[in-house]
Amino acid sequence: MGAVAVTALALLGAPAVTHAANELSVSQTLVQFPDTAVGSTSSSIAVTFTRVAPGSGVVNGFGGAPVDGSNFSAAQNCQGATLAQGDSCTYFFVFTPQATGFLQTTSSITLETDGTEQSSFVITLEGNGTP
Repeated sequence: MGAVAVTALALLGAPAVTHAANELSVSQTLVQFPDTAVGSTSSSIAVTFTRVAPGSGVVNGFGGAPVDGSNFSAAQNCQGATLAQGDSCTYFFVFTPQATGFLQTTSSITLETDGTEQSSFVITLEGNGTP
């Protein structure tokens, strides 16, 4: 018998996820902020949505505001953007802890790119508030 080669791959961070309808993929579903002092604001972390389906469509977005709006916030450039295959738009999340300790929330985002198909994603946001 011949030898069998085994190759191991290590993944750093959450891998890209493609919606079952294959309209959009998302760069990450877990956003981990660095330790941030209470009352300070972290740098933004981008979550990018890329159209993987053929054709193009104008994005209509629903949701995106983090459930815990006192410690996390979001801005985006997706609403109204026209995405052809390979084009992307982005949600930008920031962390402004109001308390010390581990803080976590979710952001539910639904994007529609052709008037009928909706791609829904849940993004988990987490960080540590420090004194």
